[in-house]
Amino acid sequence: PITASNCPAGTTFVTGVQLLAPCNQTNFCSLTPRGGGTITGTRNIPLTADPILISGTVFIGDAAGTAANVTFAAGQRFVTQSVSGIVDLLVVARGSLLNAAGTAASPIVFTSMQDFNDDGMPNGSTGTGEWGGLAINGRAPLNECTVNPAALAGTDACRQNGEGGSGVFGGADANDSSGVFRYVRIQHAGFPFTPTNELNSVALQGVGRGTTFEFVQVHRGADDGFEWFGGTVNANHLVVTGANDDSLDWTDGWSGAVQFAVVVQQ
Repeated sequence: PITASNCPAGTTFVTGVQLLAPCNQTNFCSLTPRGGGTITGTRNIPLTADPILISGTVFIGDAAGTAANVTFAAGQRFVTQSVSGIVDLLVVARGSLLNAAGTAASPIVFTSMQDFNDDGMPNGSTGTGEWGGLAINGRAPLNECTVNPAALAGTDACRQNGEGGSGVFGGADANDSSGVFRYVRIQHAGFPFTPTNELNSVALQGVGRGTTFEFVQVHRGADDGFEWFGGTVNANHLVVTGANDDSLDWTDGWSGAVQFAVVVQQ
């Protein structure tokens, strides 16, 4: 994009984004202003030829209950800023929806600036832990309540705070929906802060069975590929290639199911 007029409604024009190599900068249309922020209301992001930037932690909706309903077009690519000291992370807040419905021919891809900038190299050839990943927070039941330890498991008061500053999740709605995730690929994500505070490539946190989660691939992620923290969401056709830690992991009473999964350890 040359000017703000080149960016679709619902995105922000940002200039001088570093492309890793010294003196190599360009402009992007970004989901939020530089450094992150919160998206509220209804937002439809159309297909753009250029990747859309994720800068800092981007929340779709907020923990206070201000909901958002965001749609990403099939085929859209998202790239992270990869600035030292800033972790890029996309979070669907509890009570909000992200509709990311790609197709087999036009998947929705989230990747790192390192991957975007490796000219002449095959897609997906850079390292792990180059950005935070995707965290989806829902209102489905948990069996451990850390926000209020006195709460009863499976009630709306039973909630947790996600690792890596990914927000609060949990509740009593087993049929809760966080949107649609179909034909999505997440590359080079995950970020271990400490052994007990780690971002996975995809964290499904209290996600309900009303959510569609199918044909999703994680490639070369630090920590786990997919991790379920409670919830009831079902998934099918998952692929994990080259995860640093567990490819599929679950805790906190997840009661969903996975049908058709392929794991390749490298």
